[in-house]
Amino acid sequence: ISTYWGAFTPILDSNEKSGEVYFEVSTDKKENNNNWIRIETENKEVSFSIPLNFNYSKDKDGFNASKENPIQFVEFRNLHSITAFENGVSMWMESYDVENGIEAFRYFPHYKNESKANTKDYIIGQSSLKEVNVENTHYANYFYFYSEKRFYIVGLGARDKNNPTIQRFLESVKFNGKHILVSAESKTLETKTSLILEKQKISPLDISYEHLSPTTKKVSFNKTFDFIKTTNSSAKSFDTLPIVILTNPKPGYTIEAREKNEIGEVRVKILFSNDGLIKKVIVSKGLNYGLTEKAIDASRRLRFLPAERDGKPLSLIKTVVFNYSIY
Repeated sequence: ISTYWGAFTPILDSNEKSGEVYFEVSTDKKENNNNWIRIETENKEVSFSIPLNFNYSKDKDGFNASKENPIQFVEFRNLHSITAFENGVSMWMESYDVENGIEAFRYFPHYKNESKANTKDYIIGQSSLKEVNVENTHYANYFYFYSEKRFYIVGLGARDKNNPTIQRFLESVKFNGKHILVSAESKTLETKTSLILEKQKISPLDISYEHLSPTTKKVSFNKTFDFIKTTNSSAKSFDTLPIVILTNPKPGYTIEAREKNEIGEVRVKILFSNDGLIKKVIVSKGLNYGLTEKAIDASRRLRFLPAERDGKPLSLIKTVVFNYSIY
């Protein structure tokens, strides 16, 4: 992939038996559809409503996207990311600092299979807005827009495009006071901003390691999730719908890794929880000079629709591989 400092390929490894574990799931709990809150960016450009049970993360380094000349880059820095899941809908927003919003909009790696998607372009205030709509085995919407020094992505995914939570989220999103959804009817229940995005605490993530080289640098371990009852049954034994990956986050090469020509793969096992959020990352194979940490940061920002068995969401562990190369 020529759009980053190094090639990055996230691979969901479905053939590795040890990377496939199903969890028993209870679905008796009813959704609390009123437990939403309104969030605004610190610069007051973007605001939206989202379920209170969200994951927040940030990364000051971000990543680089290349221009037509492979040695020239557009920098996407100071990432702020928020993800939530409710009623079968995954929803998220990301923002980046950029030197030039128009240039960032031009070179950002948008949804990669646009030939299979419906794409619309709008003008919203002083910004262009690209909407990418995907209808295949699932439904997804991606919105890309910018200000002079900031670049934004809003997205969602669901198995049913008529899910009312889709409309509730999209109708809540505003950019400089204007709805990003052209047909929005301003039915948002949460009108008063309660939280500032950039002032949130990073959501905890359970991180552990196995079979690592002694030289691989480790990050802090936070115990936040206990494994529950598991089965070793194959997914093919049930009426099962697989995980749907909605976004492949882009971890950048660290400067030190580039200078040291560090290449190879980071292999992690990820708990794709039945509540639509990433809860645990187990590093099976790491790299030096911060690349393992970059892969962990990217893992926590994977957006997905949980696997389902007989209509019930499952928590599932899968292996994801991040390949790094320098050219």
